[in-house]
Amino acid sequence: SAFSIQTDHAETLYFDILKDMSVLDPAVGSGAFLLAVQEVLLDTYLSCIEHFQSIEPFERTGRVQNELEEIEANGSPTLFAKHEIILNNLYGVDIDQGAVEICKLRLWLSMVADIENDPADVEPLPNIEFNIRQGNSLVGYTEITDVLSTDPEGNTELGNFGGGMSDRVRDNFEEIIEAVEKHKNAVDSSDATDWRNVAELRINEYRQNLNQDILEDFHDAGIEDADMEYVEEVSPFHWVLEFANVYSKGGFDVLIGNPPWEVLSPDREDYFTKHDELFRTRMPENKDQKQEELLEDEEVAQGWEDYQERMEKRAKYFNNTLEYDLQSPKVAGRKVANENELSALFFERVFQLARDESYVSQILPSSVWNGASCKDLRLHLLDETRLDYLSVFVNKSTFEAVDDRFKFGVTVFKNSGSTDNLLGTYQRGNVEILHDVDEHSVTVPREVLREYSPESATFP
Repeated sequence: SAFSIQTDHAETLYFDILKDMSVLDPAVGSGAFLLAVQEVLLDTYLSCIEHFQSIEPFERTGRVQNELEEIEANGSPTLFAKHEIILNNLYGVDIDQGAVEICKLRLWLSMVADIENDPADVEPLPNIEFNIRQGNSLVGYTEITDVLSTDPEGNTELGNFGGGMSDRVRDNFEEIIEAVEKHKNAVDSSDATDWRNVAELRINEYRQNLNQDILEDFHDAGIEDADMEYVEEVSPFHWVLEFANVYSKGGFDVLIGNPPWEVLSPDREDYFTKHDELFRTRMPENKDQKQEELLEDEEVAQGWEDYQERMEKRAKYFNNTLEYDLQSPKVAGRKVANENELSALFFERVFQLARDESYVSQILPSSVWNGASCKDLRLHLLDETRLDYLSVFVNKSTFEAVDDRFKFGVTVFKNSGSTDNLLGTYQRGNVEILHDVDEHSVTVPREVLREYSPESATFP
């Protein structure tokens, strides 16, 4: 019957797709995008659960019956679904430990809102220490093959996670995955803490080996005086290690986010705000005056010099490393200098982090769509991915801290294949159209994009 076909679909969607799906924001900040994903997934979870509840008990499959019993034991379907989403579907990384803590707190608070009658009836908040992580998303190993340089047997042939690994490397990863899973599924808080400590210890041991390799990468990039202390300050994030449980299943399914739009260069606001909380909000001439005052302190002056030098080293790494090869294109036969724009670096990183089947959506500033230094990123998007949507907006108060005339683009692509046609739209400020983007877009053939600007490949 149509109902049993619907039931089969609902079971497949719920157990094989929804509960297994991994969504990553590689510049998670305080978690606004993950909270939005939670809302979208919650609707789908609840639709499936409602369908399961409408099936006569004697017609339910074993796994449906077990799920409904578990929901019954854990408060409301909404609370249960949020718990599942936070624990199994949402992942984020940020360089700022403070942002990571706020993100975890916001995810927990989204559940607390649904704890209705007796809070004692509710199971503990989900253990998400290994979902939201601190680290530098742009530096570190993204592929399982990368970590094999630490394998004394030199196995580098790897069909998937596990195949072709030495027993030692496989055992290390399996021990990490085991500890992370036991932490995530622990009901007792002392068990959760114990397993968290075991997992962190195992990850940290391996991280030291990989950081040693990163140090060599820094030396190869011309930063000869880099040492392990410097590497640790950069805070490399080894994706395959920190998210071993996700990589063991093949990697992330969906990547979303709004990476930073700044340029990687010494930023006086970033530095001097540490010594004067109001620095960011001062008027320019007042900033100059305050900066002079602060620099009269020898320690602050030395710190400012050290900070500038550190930033220059980081820029040098991104200019010279082999990890990023889409940042310095040739336009009209001449090489365009890498601008060290964080949004462009994150965009290239996303290509590396997404697997072939992954879907990606990013909000990126106009420089990515028409800046000369981003030519190779745009060509990669057309030639190596299936670009489905590109919606360009004039800001018009969408982002209040950004000029009204500033343009940004929202893109959606699958990380394999190539682009024949895409749906494009250009709007002044009205981001509401994203709720029904097909309706407001026009089909843009690939040739139109390529002919618009043959040499620098800018998008209109």
